[in-house]
Amino acid sequence: MTKLGDTDDTTRLMQDAKSYQSTKEETLDASLPLGKAQNSLVPIIEFDSESVSLSSDRSSTEDVVSSSPLSIEDSVDKNEITDSKPTISLKLLAATIVVSRFVFDSSESMIAAFYPLEANKRGVQTTLIGLVFSSLQVTASLSSFVVPKLMRLFSLKRLYIFCFTVFVLSTLLLSSTVLLTGNAFASVCIILRMTAGFGIAVCEALGMTTIMTTFPNEYRPKLIALIEVGSTIAFSTAPVFGGLMYNFGGYITPYLVVGSLGAVLLLINIKLTKQMKELPEEEKKQSLPFKEIFVNLDVLSLYGCILLTSMTFSFALPILALRLREIGFPEKLIGLGISIFGISYGIGVFVFGVIADKFGKIMDVLFVYCMWGVCLSSLTMGPSPLLPFLQRSITLICISEVLRGFHNGIFPTMSVQAFANAGARSKEGLSVLLSATVSSHLVQLFYIGTFLGPLISGSVNEHFGFAWATTTIALIFGVYNVFYTTYRCLRRRNISL
Repeated sequence: MTKLGDTDDTTRLMQDAKSYQSTKEETLDASLPLGKAQNSLVPIIEFDSESVSLSSDRSSTEDVVSSSPLSIEDSVDKNEITDSKPTISLKLLAATIVVSRFVFDSSESMIAAFYPLEANKRGVQTTLIGLVFSSLQVTASLSSFVVPKLMRLFSLKRLYIFCFTVFVLSTLLLSSTVLLTGNAFASVCIILRMTAGFGIAVCEALGMTTIMTTFPNEYRPKLIALIEVGSTIAFSTAPVFGGLMYNFGGYITPYLVVGSLGAVLLLINIKLTKQMKELPEEEKKQSLPFKEIFVNLDVLSLYGCILLTSMTFSFALPILALRLREIGFPEKLIGLGISIFGISYGIGVFVFGVIADKFGKIMDVLFVYCMWGVCLSSLTMGPSPLLPFLQRSITLICISEVLRGFHNGIFPTMSVQAFANAGARSKEGLSVLLSATVSSHLVQLFYIGTFLGPLISGSVNEHFGFAWATTTIALIFGVYNVFYTTYRCLRRRNISL
């Protein structure tokens, strides 16, 4: 046993300690790349598309960390990477965000069944009827662009509640247009649809931001998928229910029902939105390096995929019902025929979500497959004049709609990947400001796509017919897919572009 008072033994112990410390430092230094010091930091993170996993148990922040030699403990707060179970109130907040998205998109699409009939009775010009439909999408796409700027000025909770209130009041006031006629009727509808579009766009972007910053990592992809499923169900079923409510209670009934449901959600949100993660003060003064994060092909190519897949949600709406009636589909079942897309989309979301959880590394290949799947199913839907060996039939249209909806189920996974790509290119990871910016981009791309889809298909259908309308959409996909497939193949081979 060594005595502390023994000078020789104490000296020997000190020498042994120094020797052990030196050996430990040499061992640690040896594990670092040549020329790197033990305590050096790496300010620039090289982005590698292979390092970004889409599995639900990894967040974009973790992807950034995995590409850096720094340890997780040094780079990310442990609380940020802990997949803890959300509280009951947090689960309720998630539920209200999902249901709110359903209400938003229902209010947008429910007028398809009855508004043209009502406007025609009131002597409204066809051009103005088209503007009533497009005014919401255009306003929403423009409004989503300013979400990050609004977050710097107002708290997230107050901004969300204010915009939700704007949506509710605009929807309820649309019922009062029953007192108007002619162009005045259409003009007031356009104004109220524009204000509703502003409220919808901001709330949808903030809802997505809340999911990516407030909820544990493993729940984020699932909640994004639920939001998109709710959105598609709304687009598929709202016209049917809108028509039923119109026939049952008249013009004001659809607006009063949806507006009242929105008012109930607003009251619930006033309590639950206290859990929203606010933008930190230091981030309010920061400006995102857009060139480094967004102006690169890794992010832009994925944004292009999201824009095109958004077009497929709506491009068939103005022309499919006419086509089904033309080839002998029972008129009473046309609504069911249109809803096939939404049902198959929901199945696709589930299937691709499971694949992403189990085999995240193959998602890059799966993106390419799904994009080509949408392209080919659009060609057969006509069928395209480029495929003269196919005969038009109800069965072929139904099969094409199933395949088109199923392959579009990759859309939520693409949205999560967009967050991952942007977070991986940011030194700070997926911050609240960056999440809000990506969310606003996704909402903007979605509304631009749902605006362009019907515009293109309706114009081509009027002049060249249904077959060429679906062929045009397929060719747009085909041209982009050539670029996207080539780029991803080169990217996987680590070729610098």
